Amino acid sequence: MKNRYIPAILCAAIALCALTACADSTSSANDTGSSSRQTTTSTTTEQTTGASPETTTAQIQPAPIGKVSGDLTDSIKWELTEQGALILTGSGDMPPLLGGRAPWYDHRRQITSITISDKITSIGSGAFSGCWGITQMTIPDSITAIGESAFYNCENLKEITVPDSVTSFGQCIFWRCFALEKVVIGKGVKELPFDTFCRCKNLKDVTLSEGLERLGNTCFEY
Repeated sequence: MKNRYIPAILCAAIALCALTACADSTSSANDTGSSSRQTTTSTTTEQTTGASPETTTAQIQPAPIGKVSGDLTDSIKWELTEQGALILTGSGDMPPLLGGRAPWYDHRRQITSITISDKITSIGSGAFSGCWGITQMTIPDSITAIGESAFYNCENLKEITVPDSVTSFGQCIFWRCFALEKVVIGKGVKELPFDTFCRCKNLKDVTLSEGLERLGNTCFEY
């Protein structure tokens, strides 16, 4: 009698073990799925709100305009005001500044006007290249030399007078000054070198001195 119930009891025990194992497996799978979903959500959030978009925005925003200043030489100081006025004080010659060596070069797009002390005696090569914001420029009578490419790519410069005191005049000084319309060249300039007014496509009014002896190649080439 007892032997008849043994197979039934064994079958019931096996079935119970199988159900328990299945429940454990389902619970583990649910935990894994939940963890996976949490990881995916976290990754998506990082991708959506991560640092990359903020970094890109910071890169395209212009640098804040603030007062900056320094020494150009032992005897010449410079200052760029919050209003964009570049002021050079002191005395003596400016050094060569081609290749972005001017200490204000990184701020060149903030510059809207330039004032030079009447004791400074030269404008260095490349000194004001790329200063897009200036529209006119007064060169003091103390200046005797203007270096190569001094006003290169000053795209909005419209009018300038070179005083009679200037006797040394570098090449490409006003190259790519697209808006330049009026220029007066003083009596001290004997030669307008290579590419002096190259690409100055709006130049309409040019006053040259009677003492001018030579025009360089492509001096007025558009």
